[in-house]
Amino acid sequence: MVSIRYFAVLMLLVVGVDQGFGQTRHQKTTSLKFDQFLETHCLDCHSGKDGEGGIDLDQFSTDLNSLQKTEFATRVLEQLEAELMPPRDSSELKRSERAEVIRALRSLVIKSPFGTAYRKRMQLPAFGNYIDHDLLFGGTIKQPGFTYSRIWRISPYIFESRRRAGKIKGLQNPYSFSTHPNGIRDYATVNHVDSSVIATIVMNAGNEFEYLVEQAKKEQKNSSPKKRRRKNPFAPFVNNSGAITDADMVSVVQSTLNRILARAPKAAERDRYVALLKQNIETTKQPLQSLRSVFISMYVSSESIYRFELGSGQTDQWGRQRLEGRELAEALSYALFDNSPFQGGRTNASMIAKALDEGKLETREQIRQLLTRILEQEKFPPGRGESTPRLMRFFREFFGYHRAADVFKDNQRVNEHGIYHDPRQLIKDADNLIKSILREDKNVFQRLLITNEAYVFHDGDNTAADRRHAANIKALSELNDEWARKTTEKRINGIRKKPKYKANPKLMERTIARIKAEENTLVEKERKRLEKLIKAGPAMKPVRSRNRRYASAYNINMRTWKWPKVQPFELPREQRAGILTHPAWLAAYSTNDDNDPVHRGIWVYEKLLAGVVANVPPDVDARIPEDAKKTLHERLQVVQQQSCWKCHYKINPLGESFEMFDDFGRFRTHYYFDESANLLTQTHRAVTDEDGKIGFRSLARDQKVTEGVYSKRPIKVQSDFDALGIPGLTGKFDNAVDMIHKIAKTDRARQSIIRHLFRYLLGRNEMLSDSQSLIAADRAYVDSGGSFKAVVISILTSDSFLYRRPKPGTNKK
Repeated sequence: MVSIRYFAVLMLLVVGVDQGFGQTRHQKTTSLKFDQFLETHCLDCHSGKDGEGGIDLDQFSTDLNSLQKTEFATRVLEQLEAELMPPRDSSELKRSERAEVIRALRSLVIKSPFGTAYRKRMQLPAFGNYIDHDLLFGGTIKQPGFTYSRIWRISPYIFESRRRAGKIKGLQNPYSFSTHPNGIRDYATVNHVDSSVIATIVMNAGNEFEYLVEQAKKEQKNSSPKKRRRKNPFAPFVNNSGAITDADMVSVVQSTLNRILARAPKAAERDRYVALLKQNIETTKQPLQSLRSVFISMYVSSESIYRFELGSGQTDQWGRQRLEGRELAEALSYALFDNSPFQGGRTNASMIAKALDEGKLETREQIRQLLTRILEQEKFPPGRGESTPRLMRFFREFFGYHRAADVFKDNQRVNEHGIYHDPRQLIKDADNLIKSILREDKNVFQRLLITNEAYVFHDGDNTAADRRHAANIKALSELNDEWARKTTEKRINGIRKKPKYKANPKLMERTIARIKAEENTLVEKERKRLEKLIKAGPAMKPVRSRNRRYASAYNINMRTWKWPKVQPFELPREQRAGILTHPAWLAAYSTNDDNDPVHRGIWVYEKLLAGVVANVPPDVDARIPEDAKKTLHERLQVVQQQSCWKCHYKINPLGESFEMFDDFGRFRTHYYFDESANLLTQTHRAVTDEDGKIGFRSLARDQKVTEGVYSKRPIKVQSDFDALGIPGLTGKFDNAVDMIHKIAKTDRARQSIIRHLFRYLLGRNEMLSDSQSLIAADRAYVDSGGSFKAVVISILTSDSFLYRRPKPGTNKK
């Protein structure tokens, strides 16, 4: 195993010694303290052919002039970054010392001509936490922020926005994410354009061209002769009358580029495509086909596929250039919306275009005022009607609860648990809870983690629910024979208008007779339906048996409980604490048939504690052994062997604290065992009635425990934070609720969420130069009383967002 004791090697960088490590064992350095550290902690274990883990530090060199040396240094760095060494029972390095060493070695690897793999890896979302958290928020780094100049491939969401604006059906989305579905997805340096993307774009362009041609033909057919030629720029190409003039070509190219680029094309752009079109027509003598090929070439141009963020302002003393004009307007718009500010449509993105036209995007304060006006209009309404859709999407990607719909739960097993598992409705419940907190915009991050409020089977709009409830009461009071007569008459008139019945008079006659016969029972049927709705209160749907079972995911007995008229409402504080104990999140981080404590623990450690978890080694079998007589916690004891526990000690205690819930999200206090001492994995059993119909009946587990048939053991998940070594987080926690409450109080949890929001809005991982931008965002949150919008405004007006700098080794023109 590679040891963190490579710190001795890296200290050479600090004392300024640049030499291979081959002679260091017997050669004193310029630092007596370093010599003592070297002799005490490094070379005794990692020297020569018999070095621990097969590591011979005598072979290490700080001159990374070969692939072998660079790979060796990268292995050293990986051990440092993941805090895998030194062993926990040996002397620990201070976090500040570790951070400095990582920073020095990382710089060497990145600058190495053989460090390409490491450089690419550090750009991936999964490696965002590898920049030391304490260093980022410690305030020692004074360098102003920036982002390297870049082009950023448009996202699937942007394409959908453009498609809706174009109102053309049948186009296929050519874009997808290559990032992991569990986390932030839209990274500028990760998602690329390959042959499949280009092929789909070409297909879409061809379909759109055919649509526009058909539109032109219809207009020509339905317009007067005088208007036919000039009404549509495609008209000259579909008329087949007369020669195509230069003006015709300029018009169609101009209109197409306007459509694609959402801006007036520059003269050089327009003239280039006009010349190409003219040449094609002269060669093929087929104007419409020539236009088609040029039309497609416009759609595969770089600006239709990428966003450009290069920086156009004056270069300052740090080599940075500010985003200005159209680049700045689009960067702001794409950060909040899924469309360009120049695209049109009914979105607040147009406010950015207007500010640009009025010269009100010149200063940081003007940008802040504009963003404040935009976000003041965002009320986070129930459903999917957000005016800034990307902001709500951040919480879905950060928490990942929307993946509950992707975790398959077998219907047989669902029935054996006596519930109605509806993951899509659970996701809606979680959406509504988050939006209710965002509407208040106070202590947002902490409330998202500790609130015991919930929406259950509710559309999130109390006003609309009350209105619907009142309408049902009114409708019930108006039920009478006259209502039945009018309803029957309306149904019959509808039947008579339908082609299906017009073509079959006998079918119409039978159907009308049936409707008339139902008139006598219509009032009673409608009365029962409305009474169910009214009994449910302002619920989304009538209370049916499966709706009752759905609520059991929240430990609610629907036979004795009514939906509150106003939601959210409070669940027991000892059972629920925010999104991480919401059934949607618990289901999302579960397997098909059990909990997933490892990935739950990884989520908490990485997303809230800014921790780093190393990848599973390729030679490790990560499967949990099966044993019907053991609980999941007992079966997980296998990872406490040394080779696994060096990583799992960070995540298992965190993830196993959620054993107080099952994989459907229900709170529980005990494990149950049957008469054979096997763990009971169901609460109901299948029964068959006299008619052969299969149903499910409760196992009455507690009754059978009392009778001595079954046994049960309390679920004990107490653990402690001390082994994690996170500043400000010590002591024991009793369960997931207690753990979350304690984590939510820490600065680190708040700052970790801000780090992820920063990545989301900028489409990249943090750099050390972002320190001041992140500190300012954290301060904005605290000073505003926990406003999410204040953090967004801070990040979007930060140097990291506004300034660009050429990548090293590039010549920006």
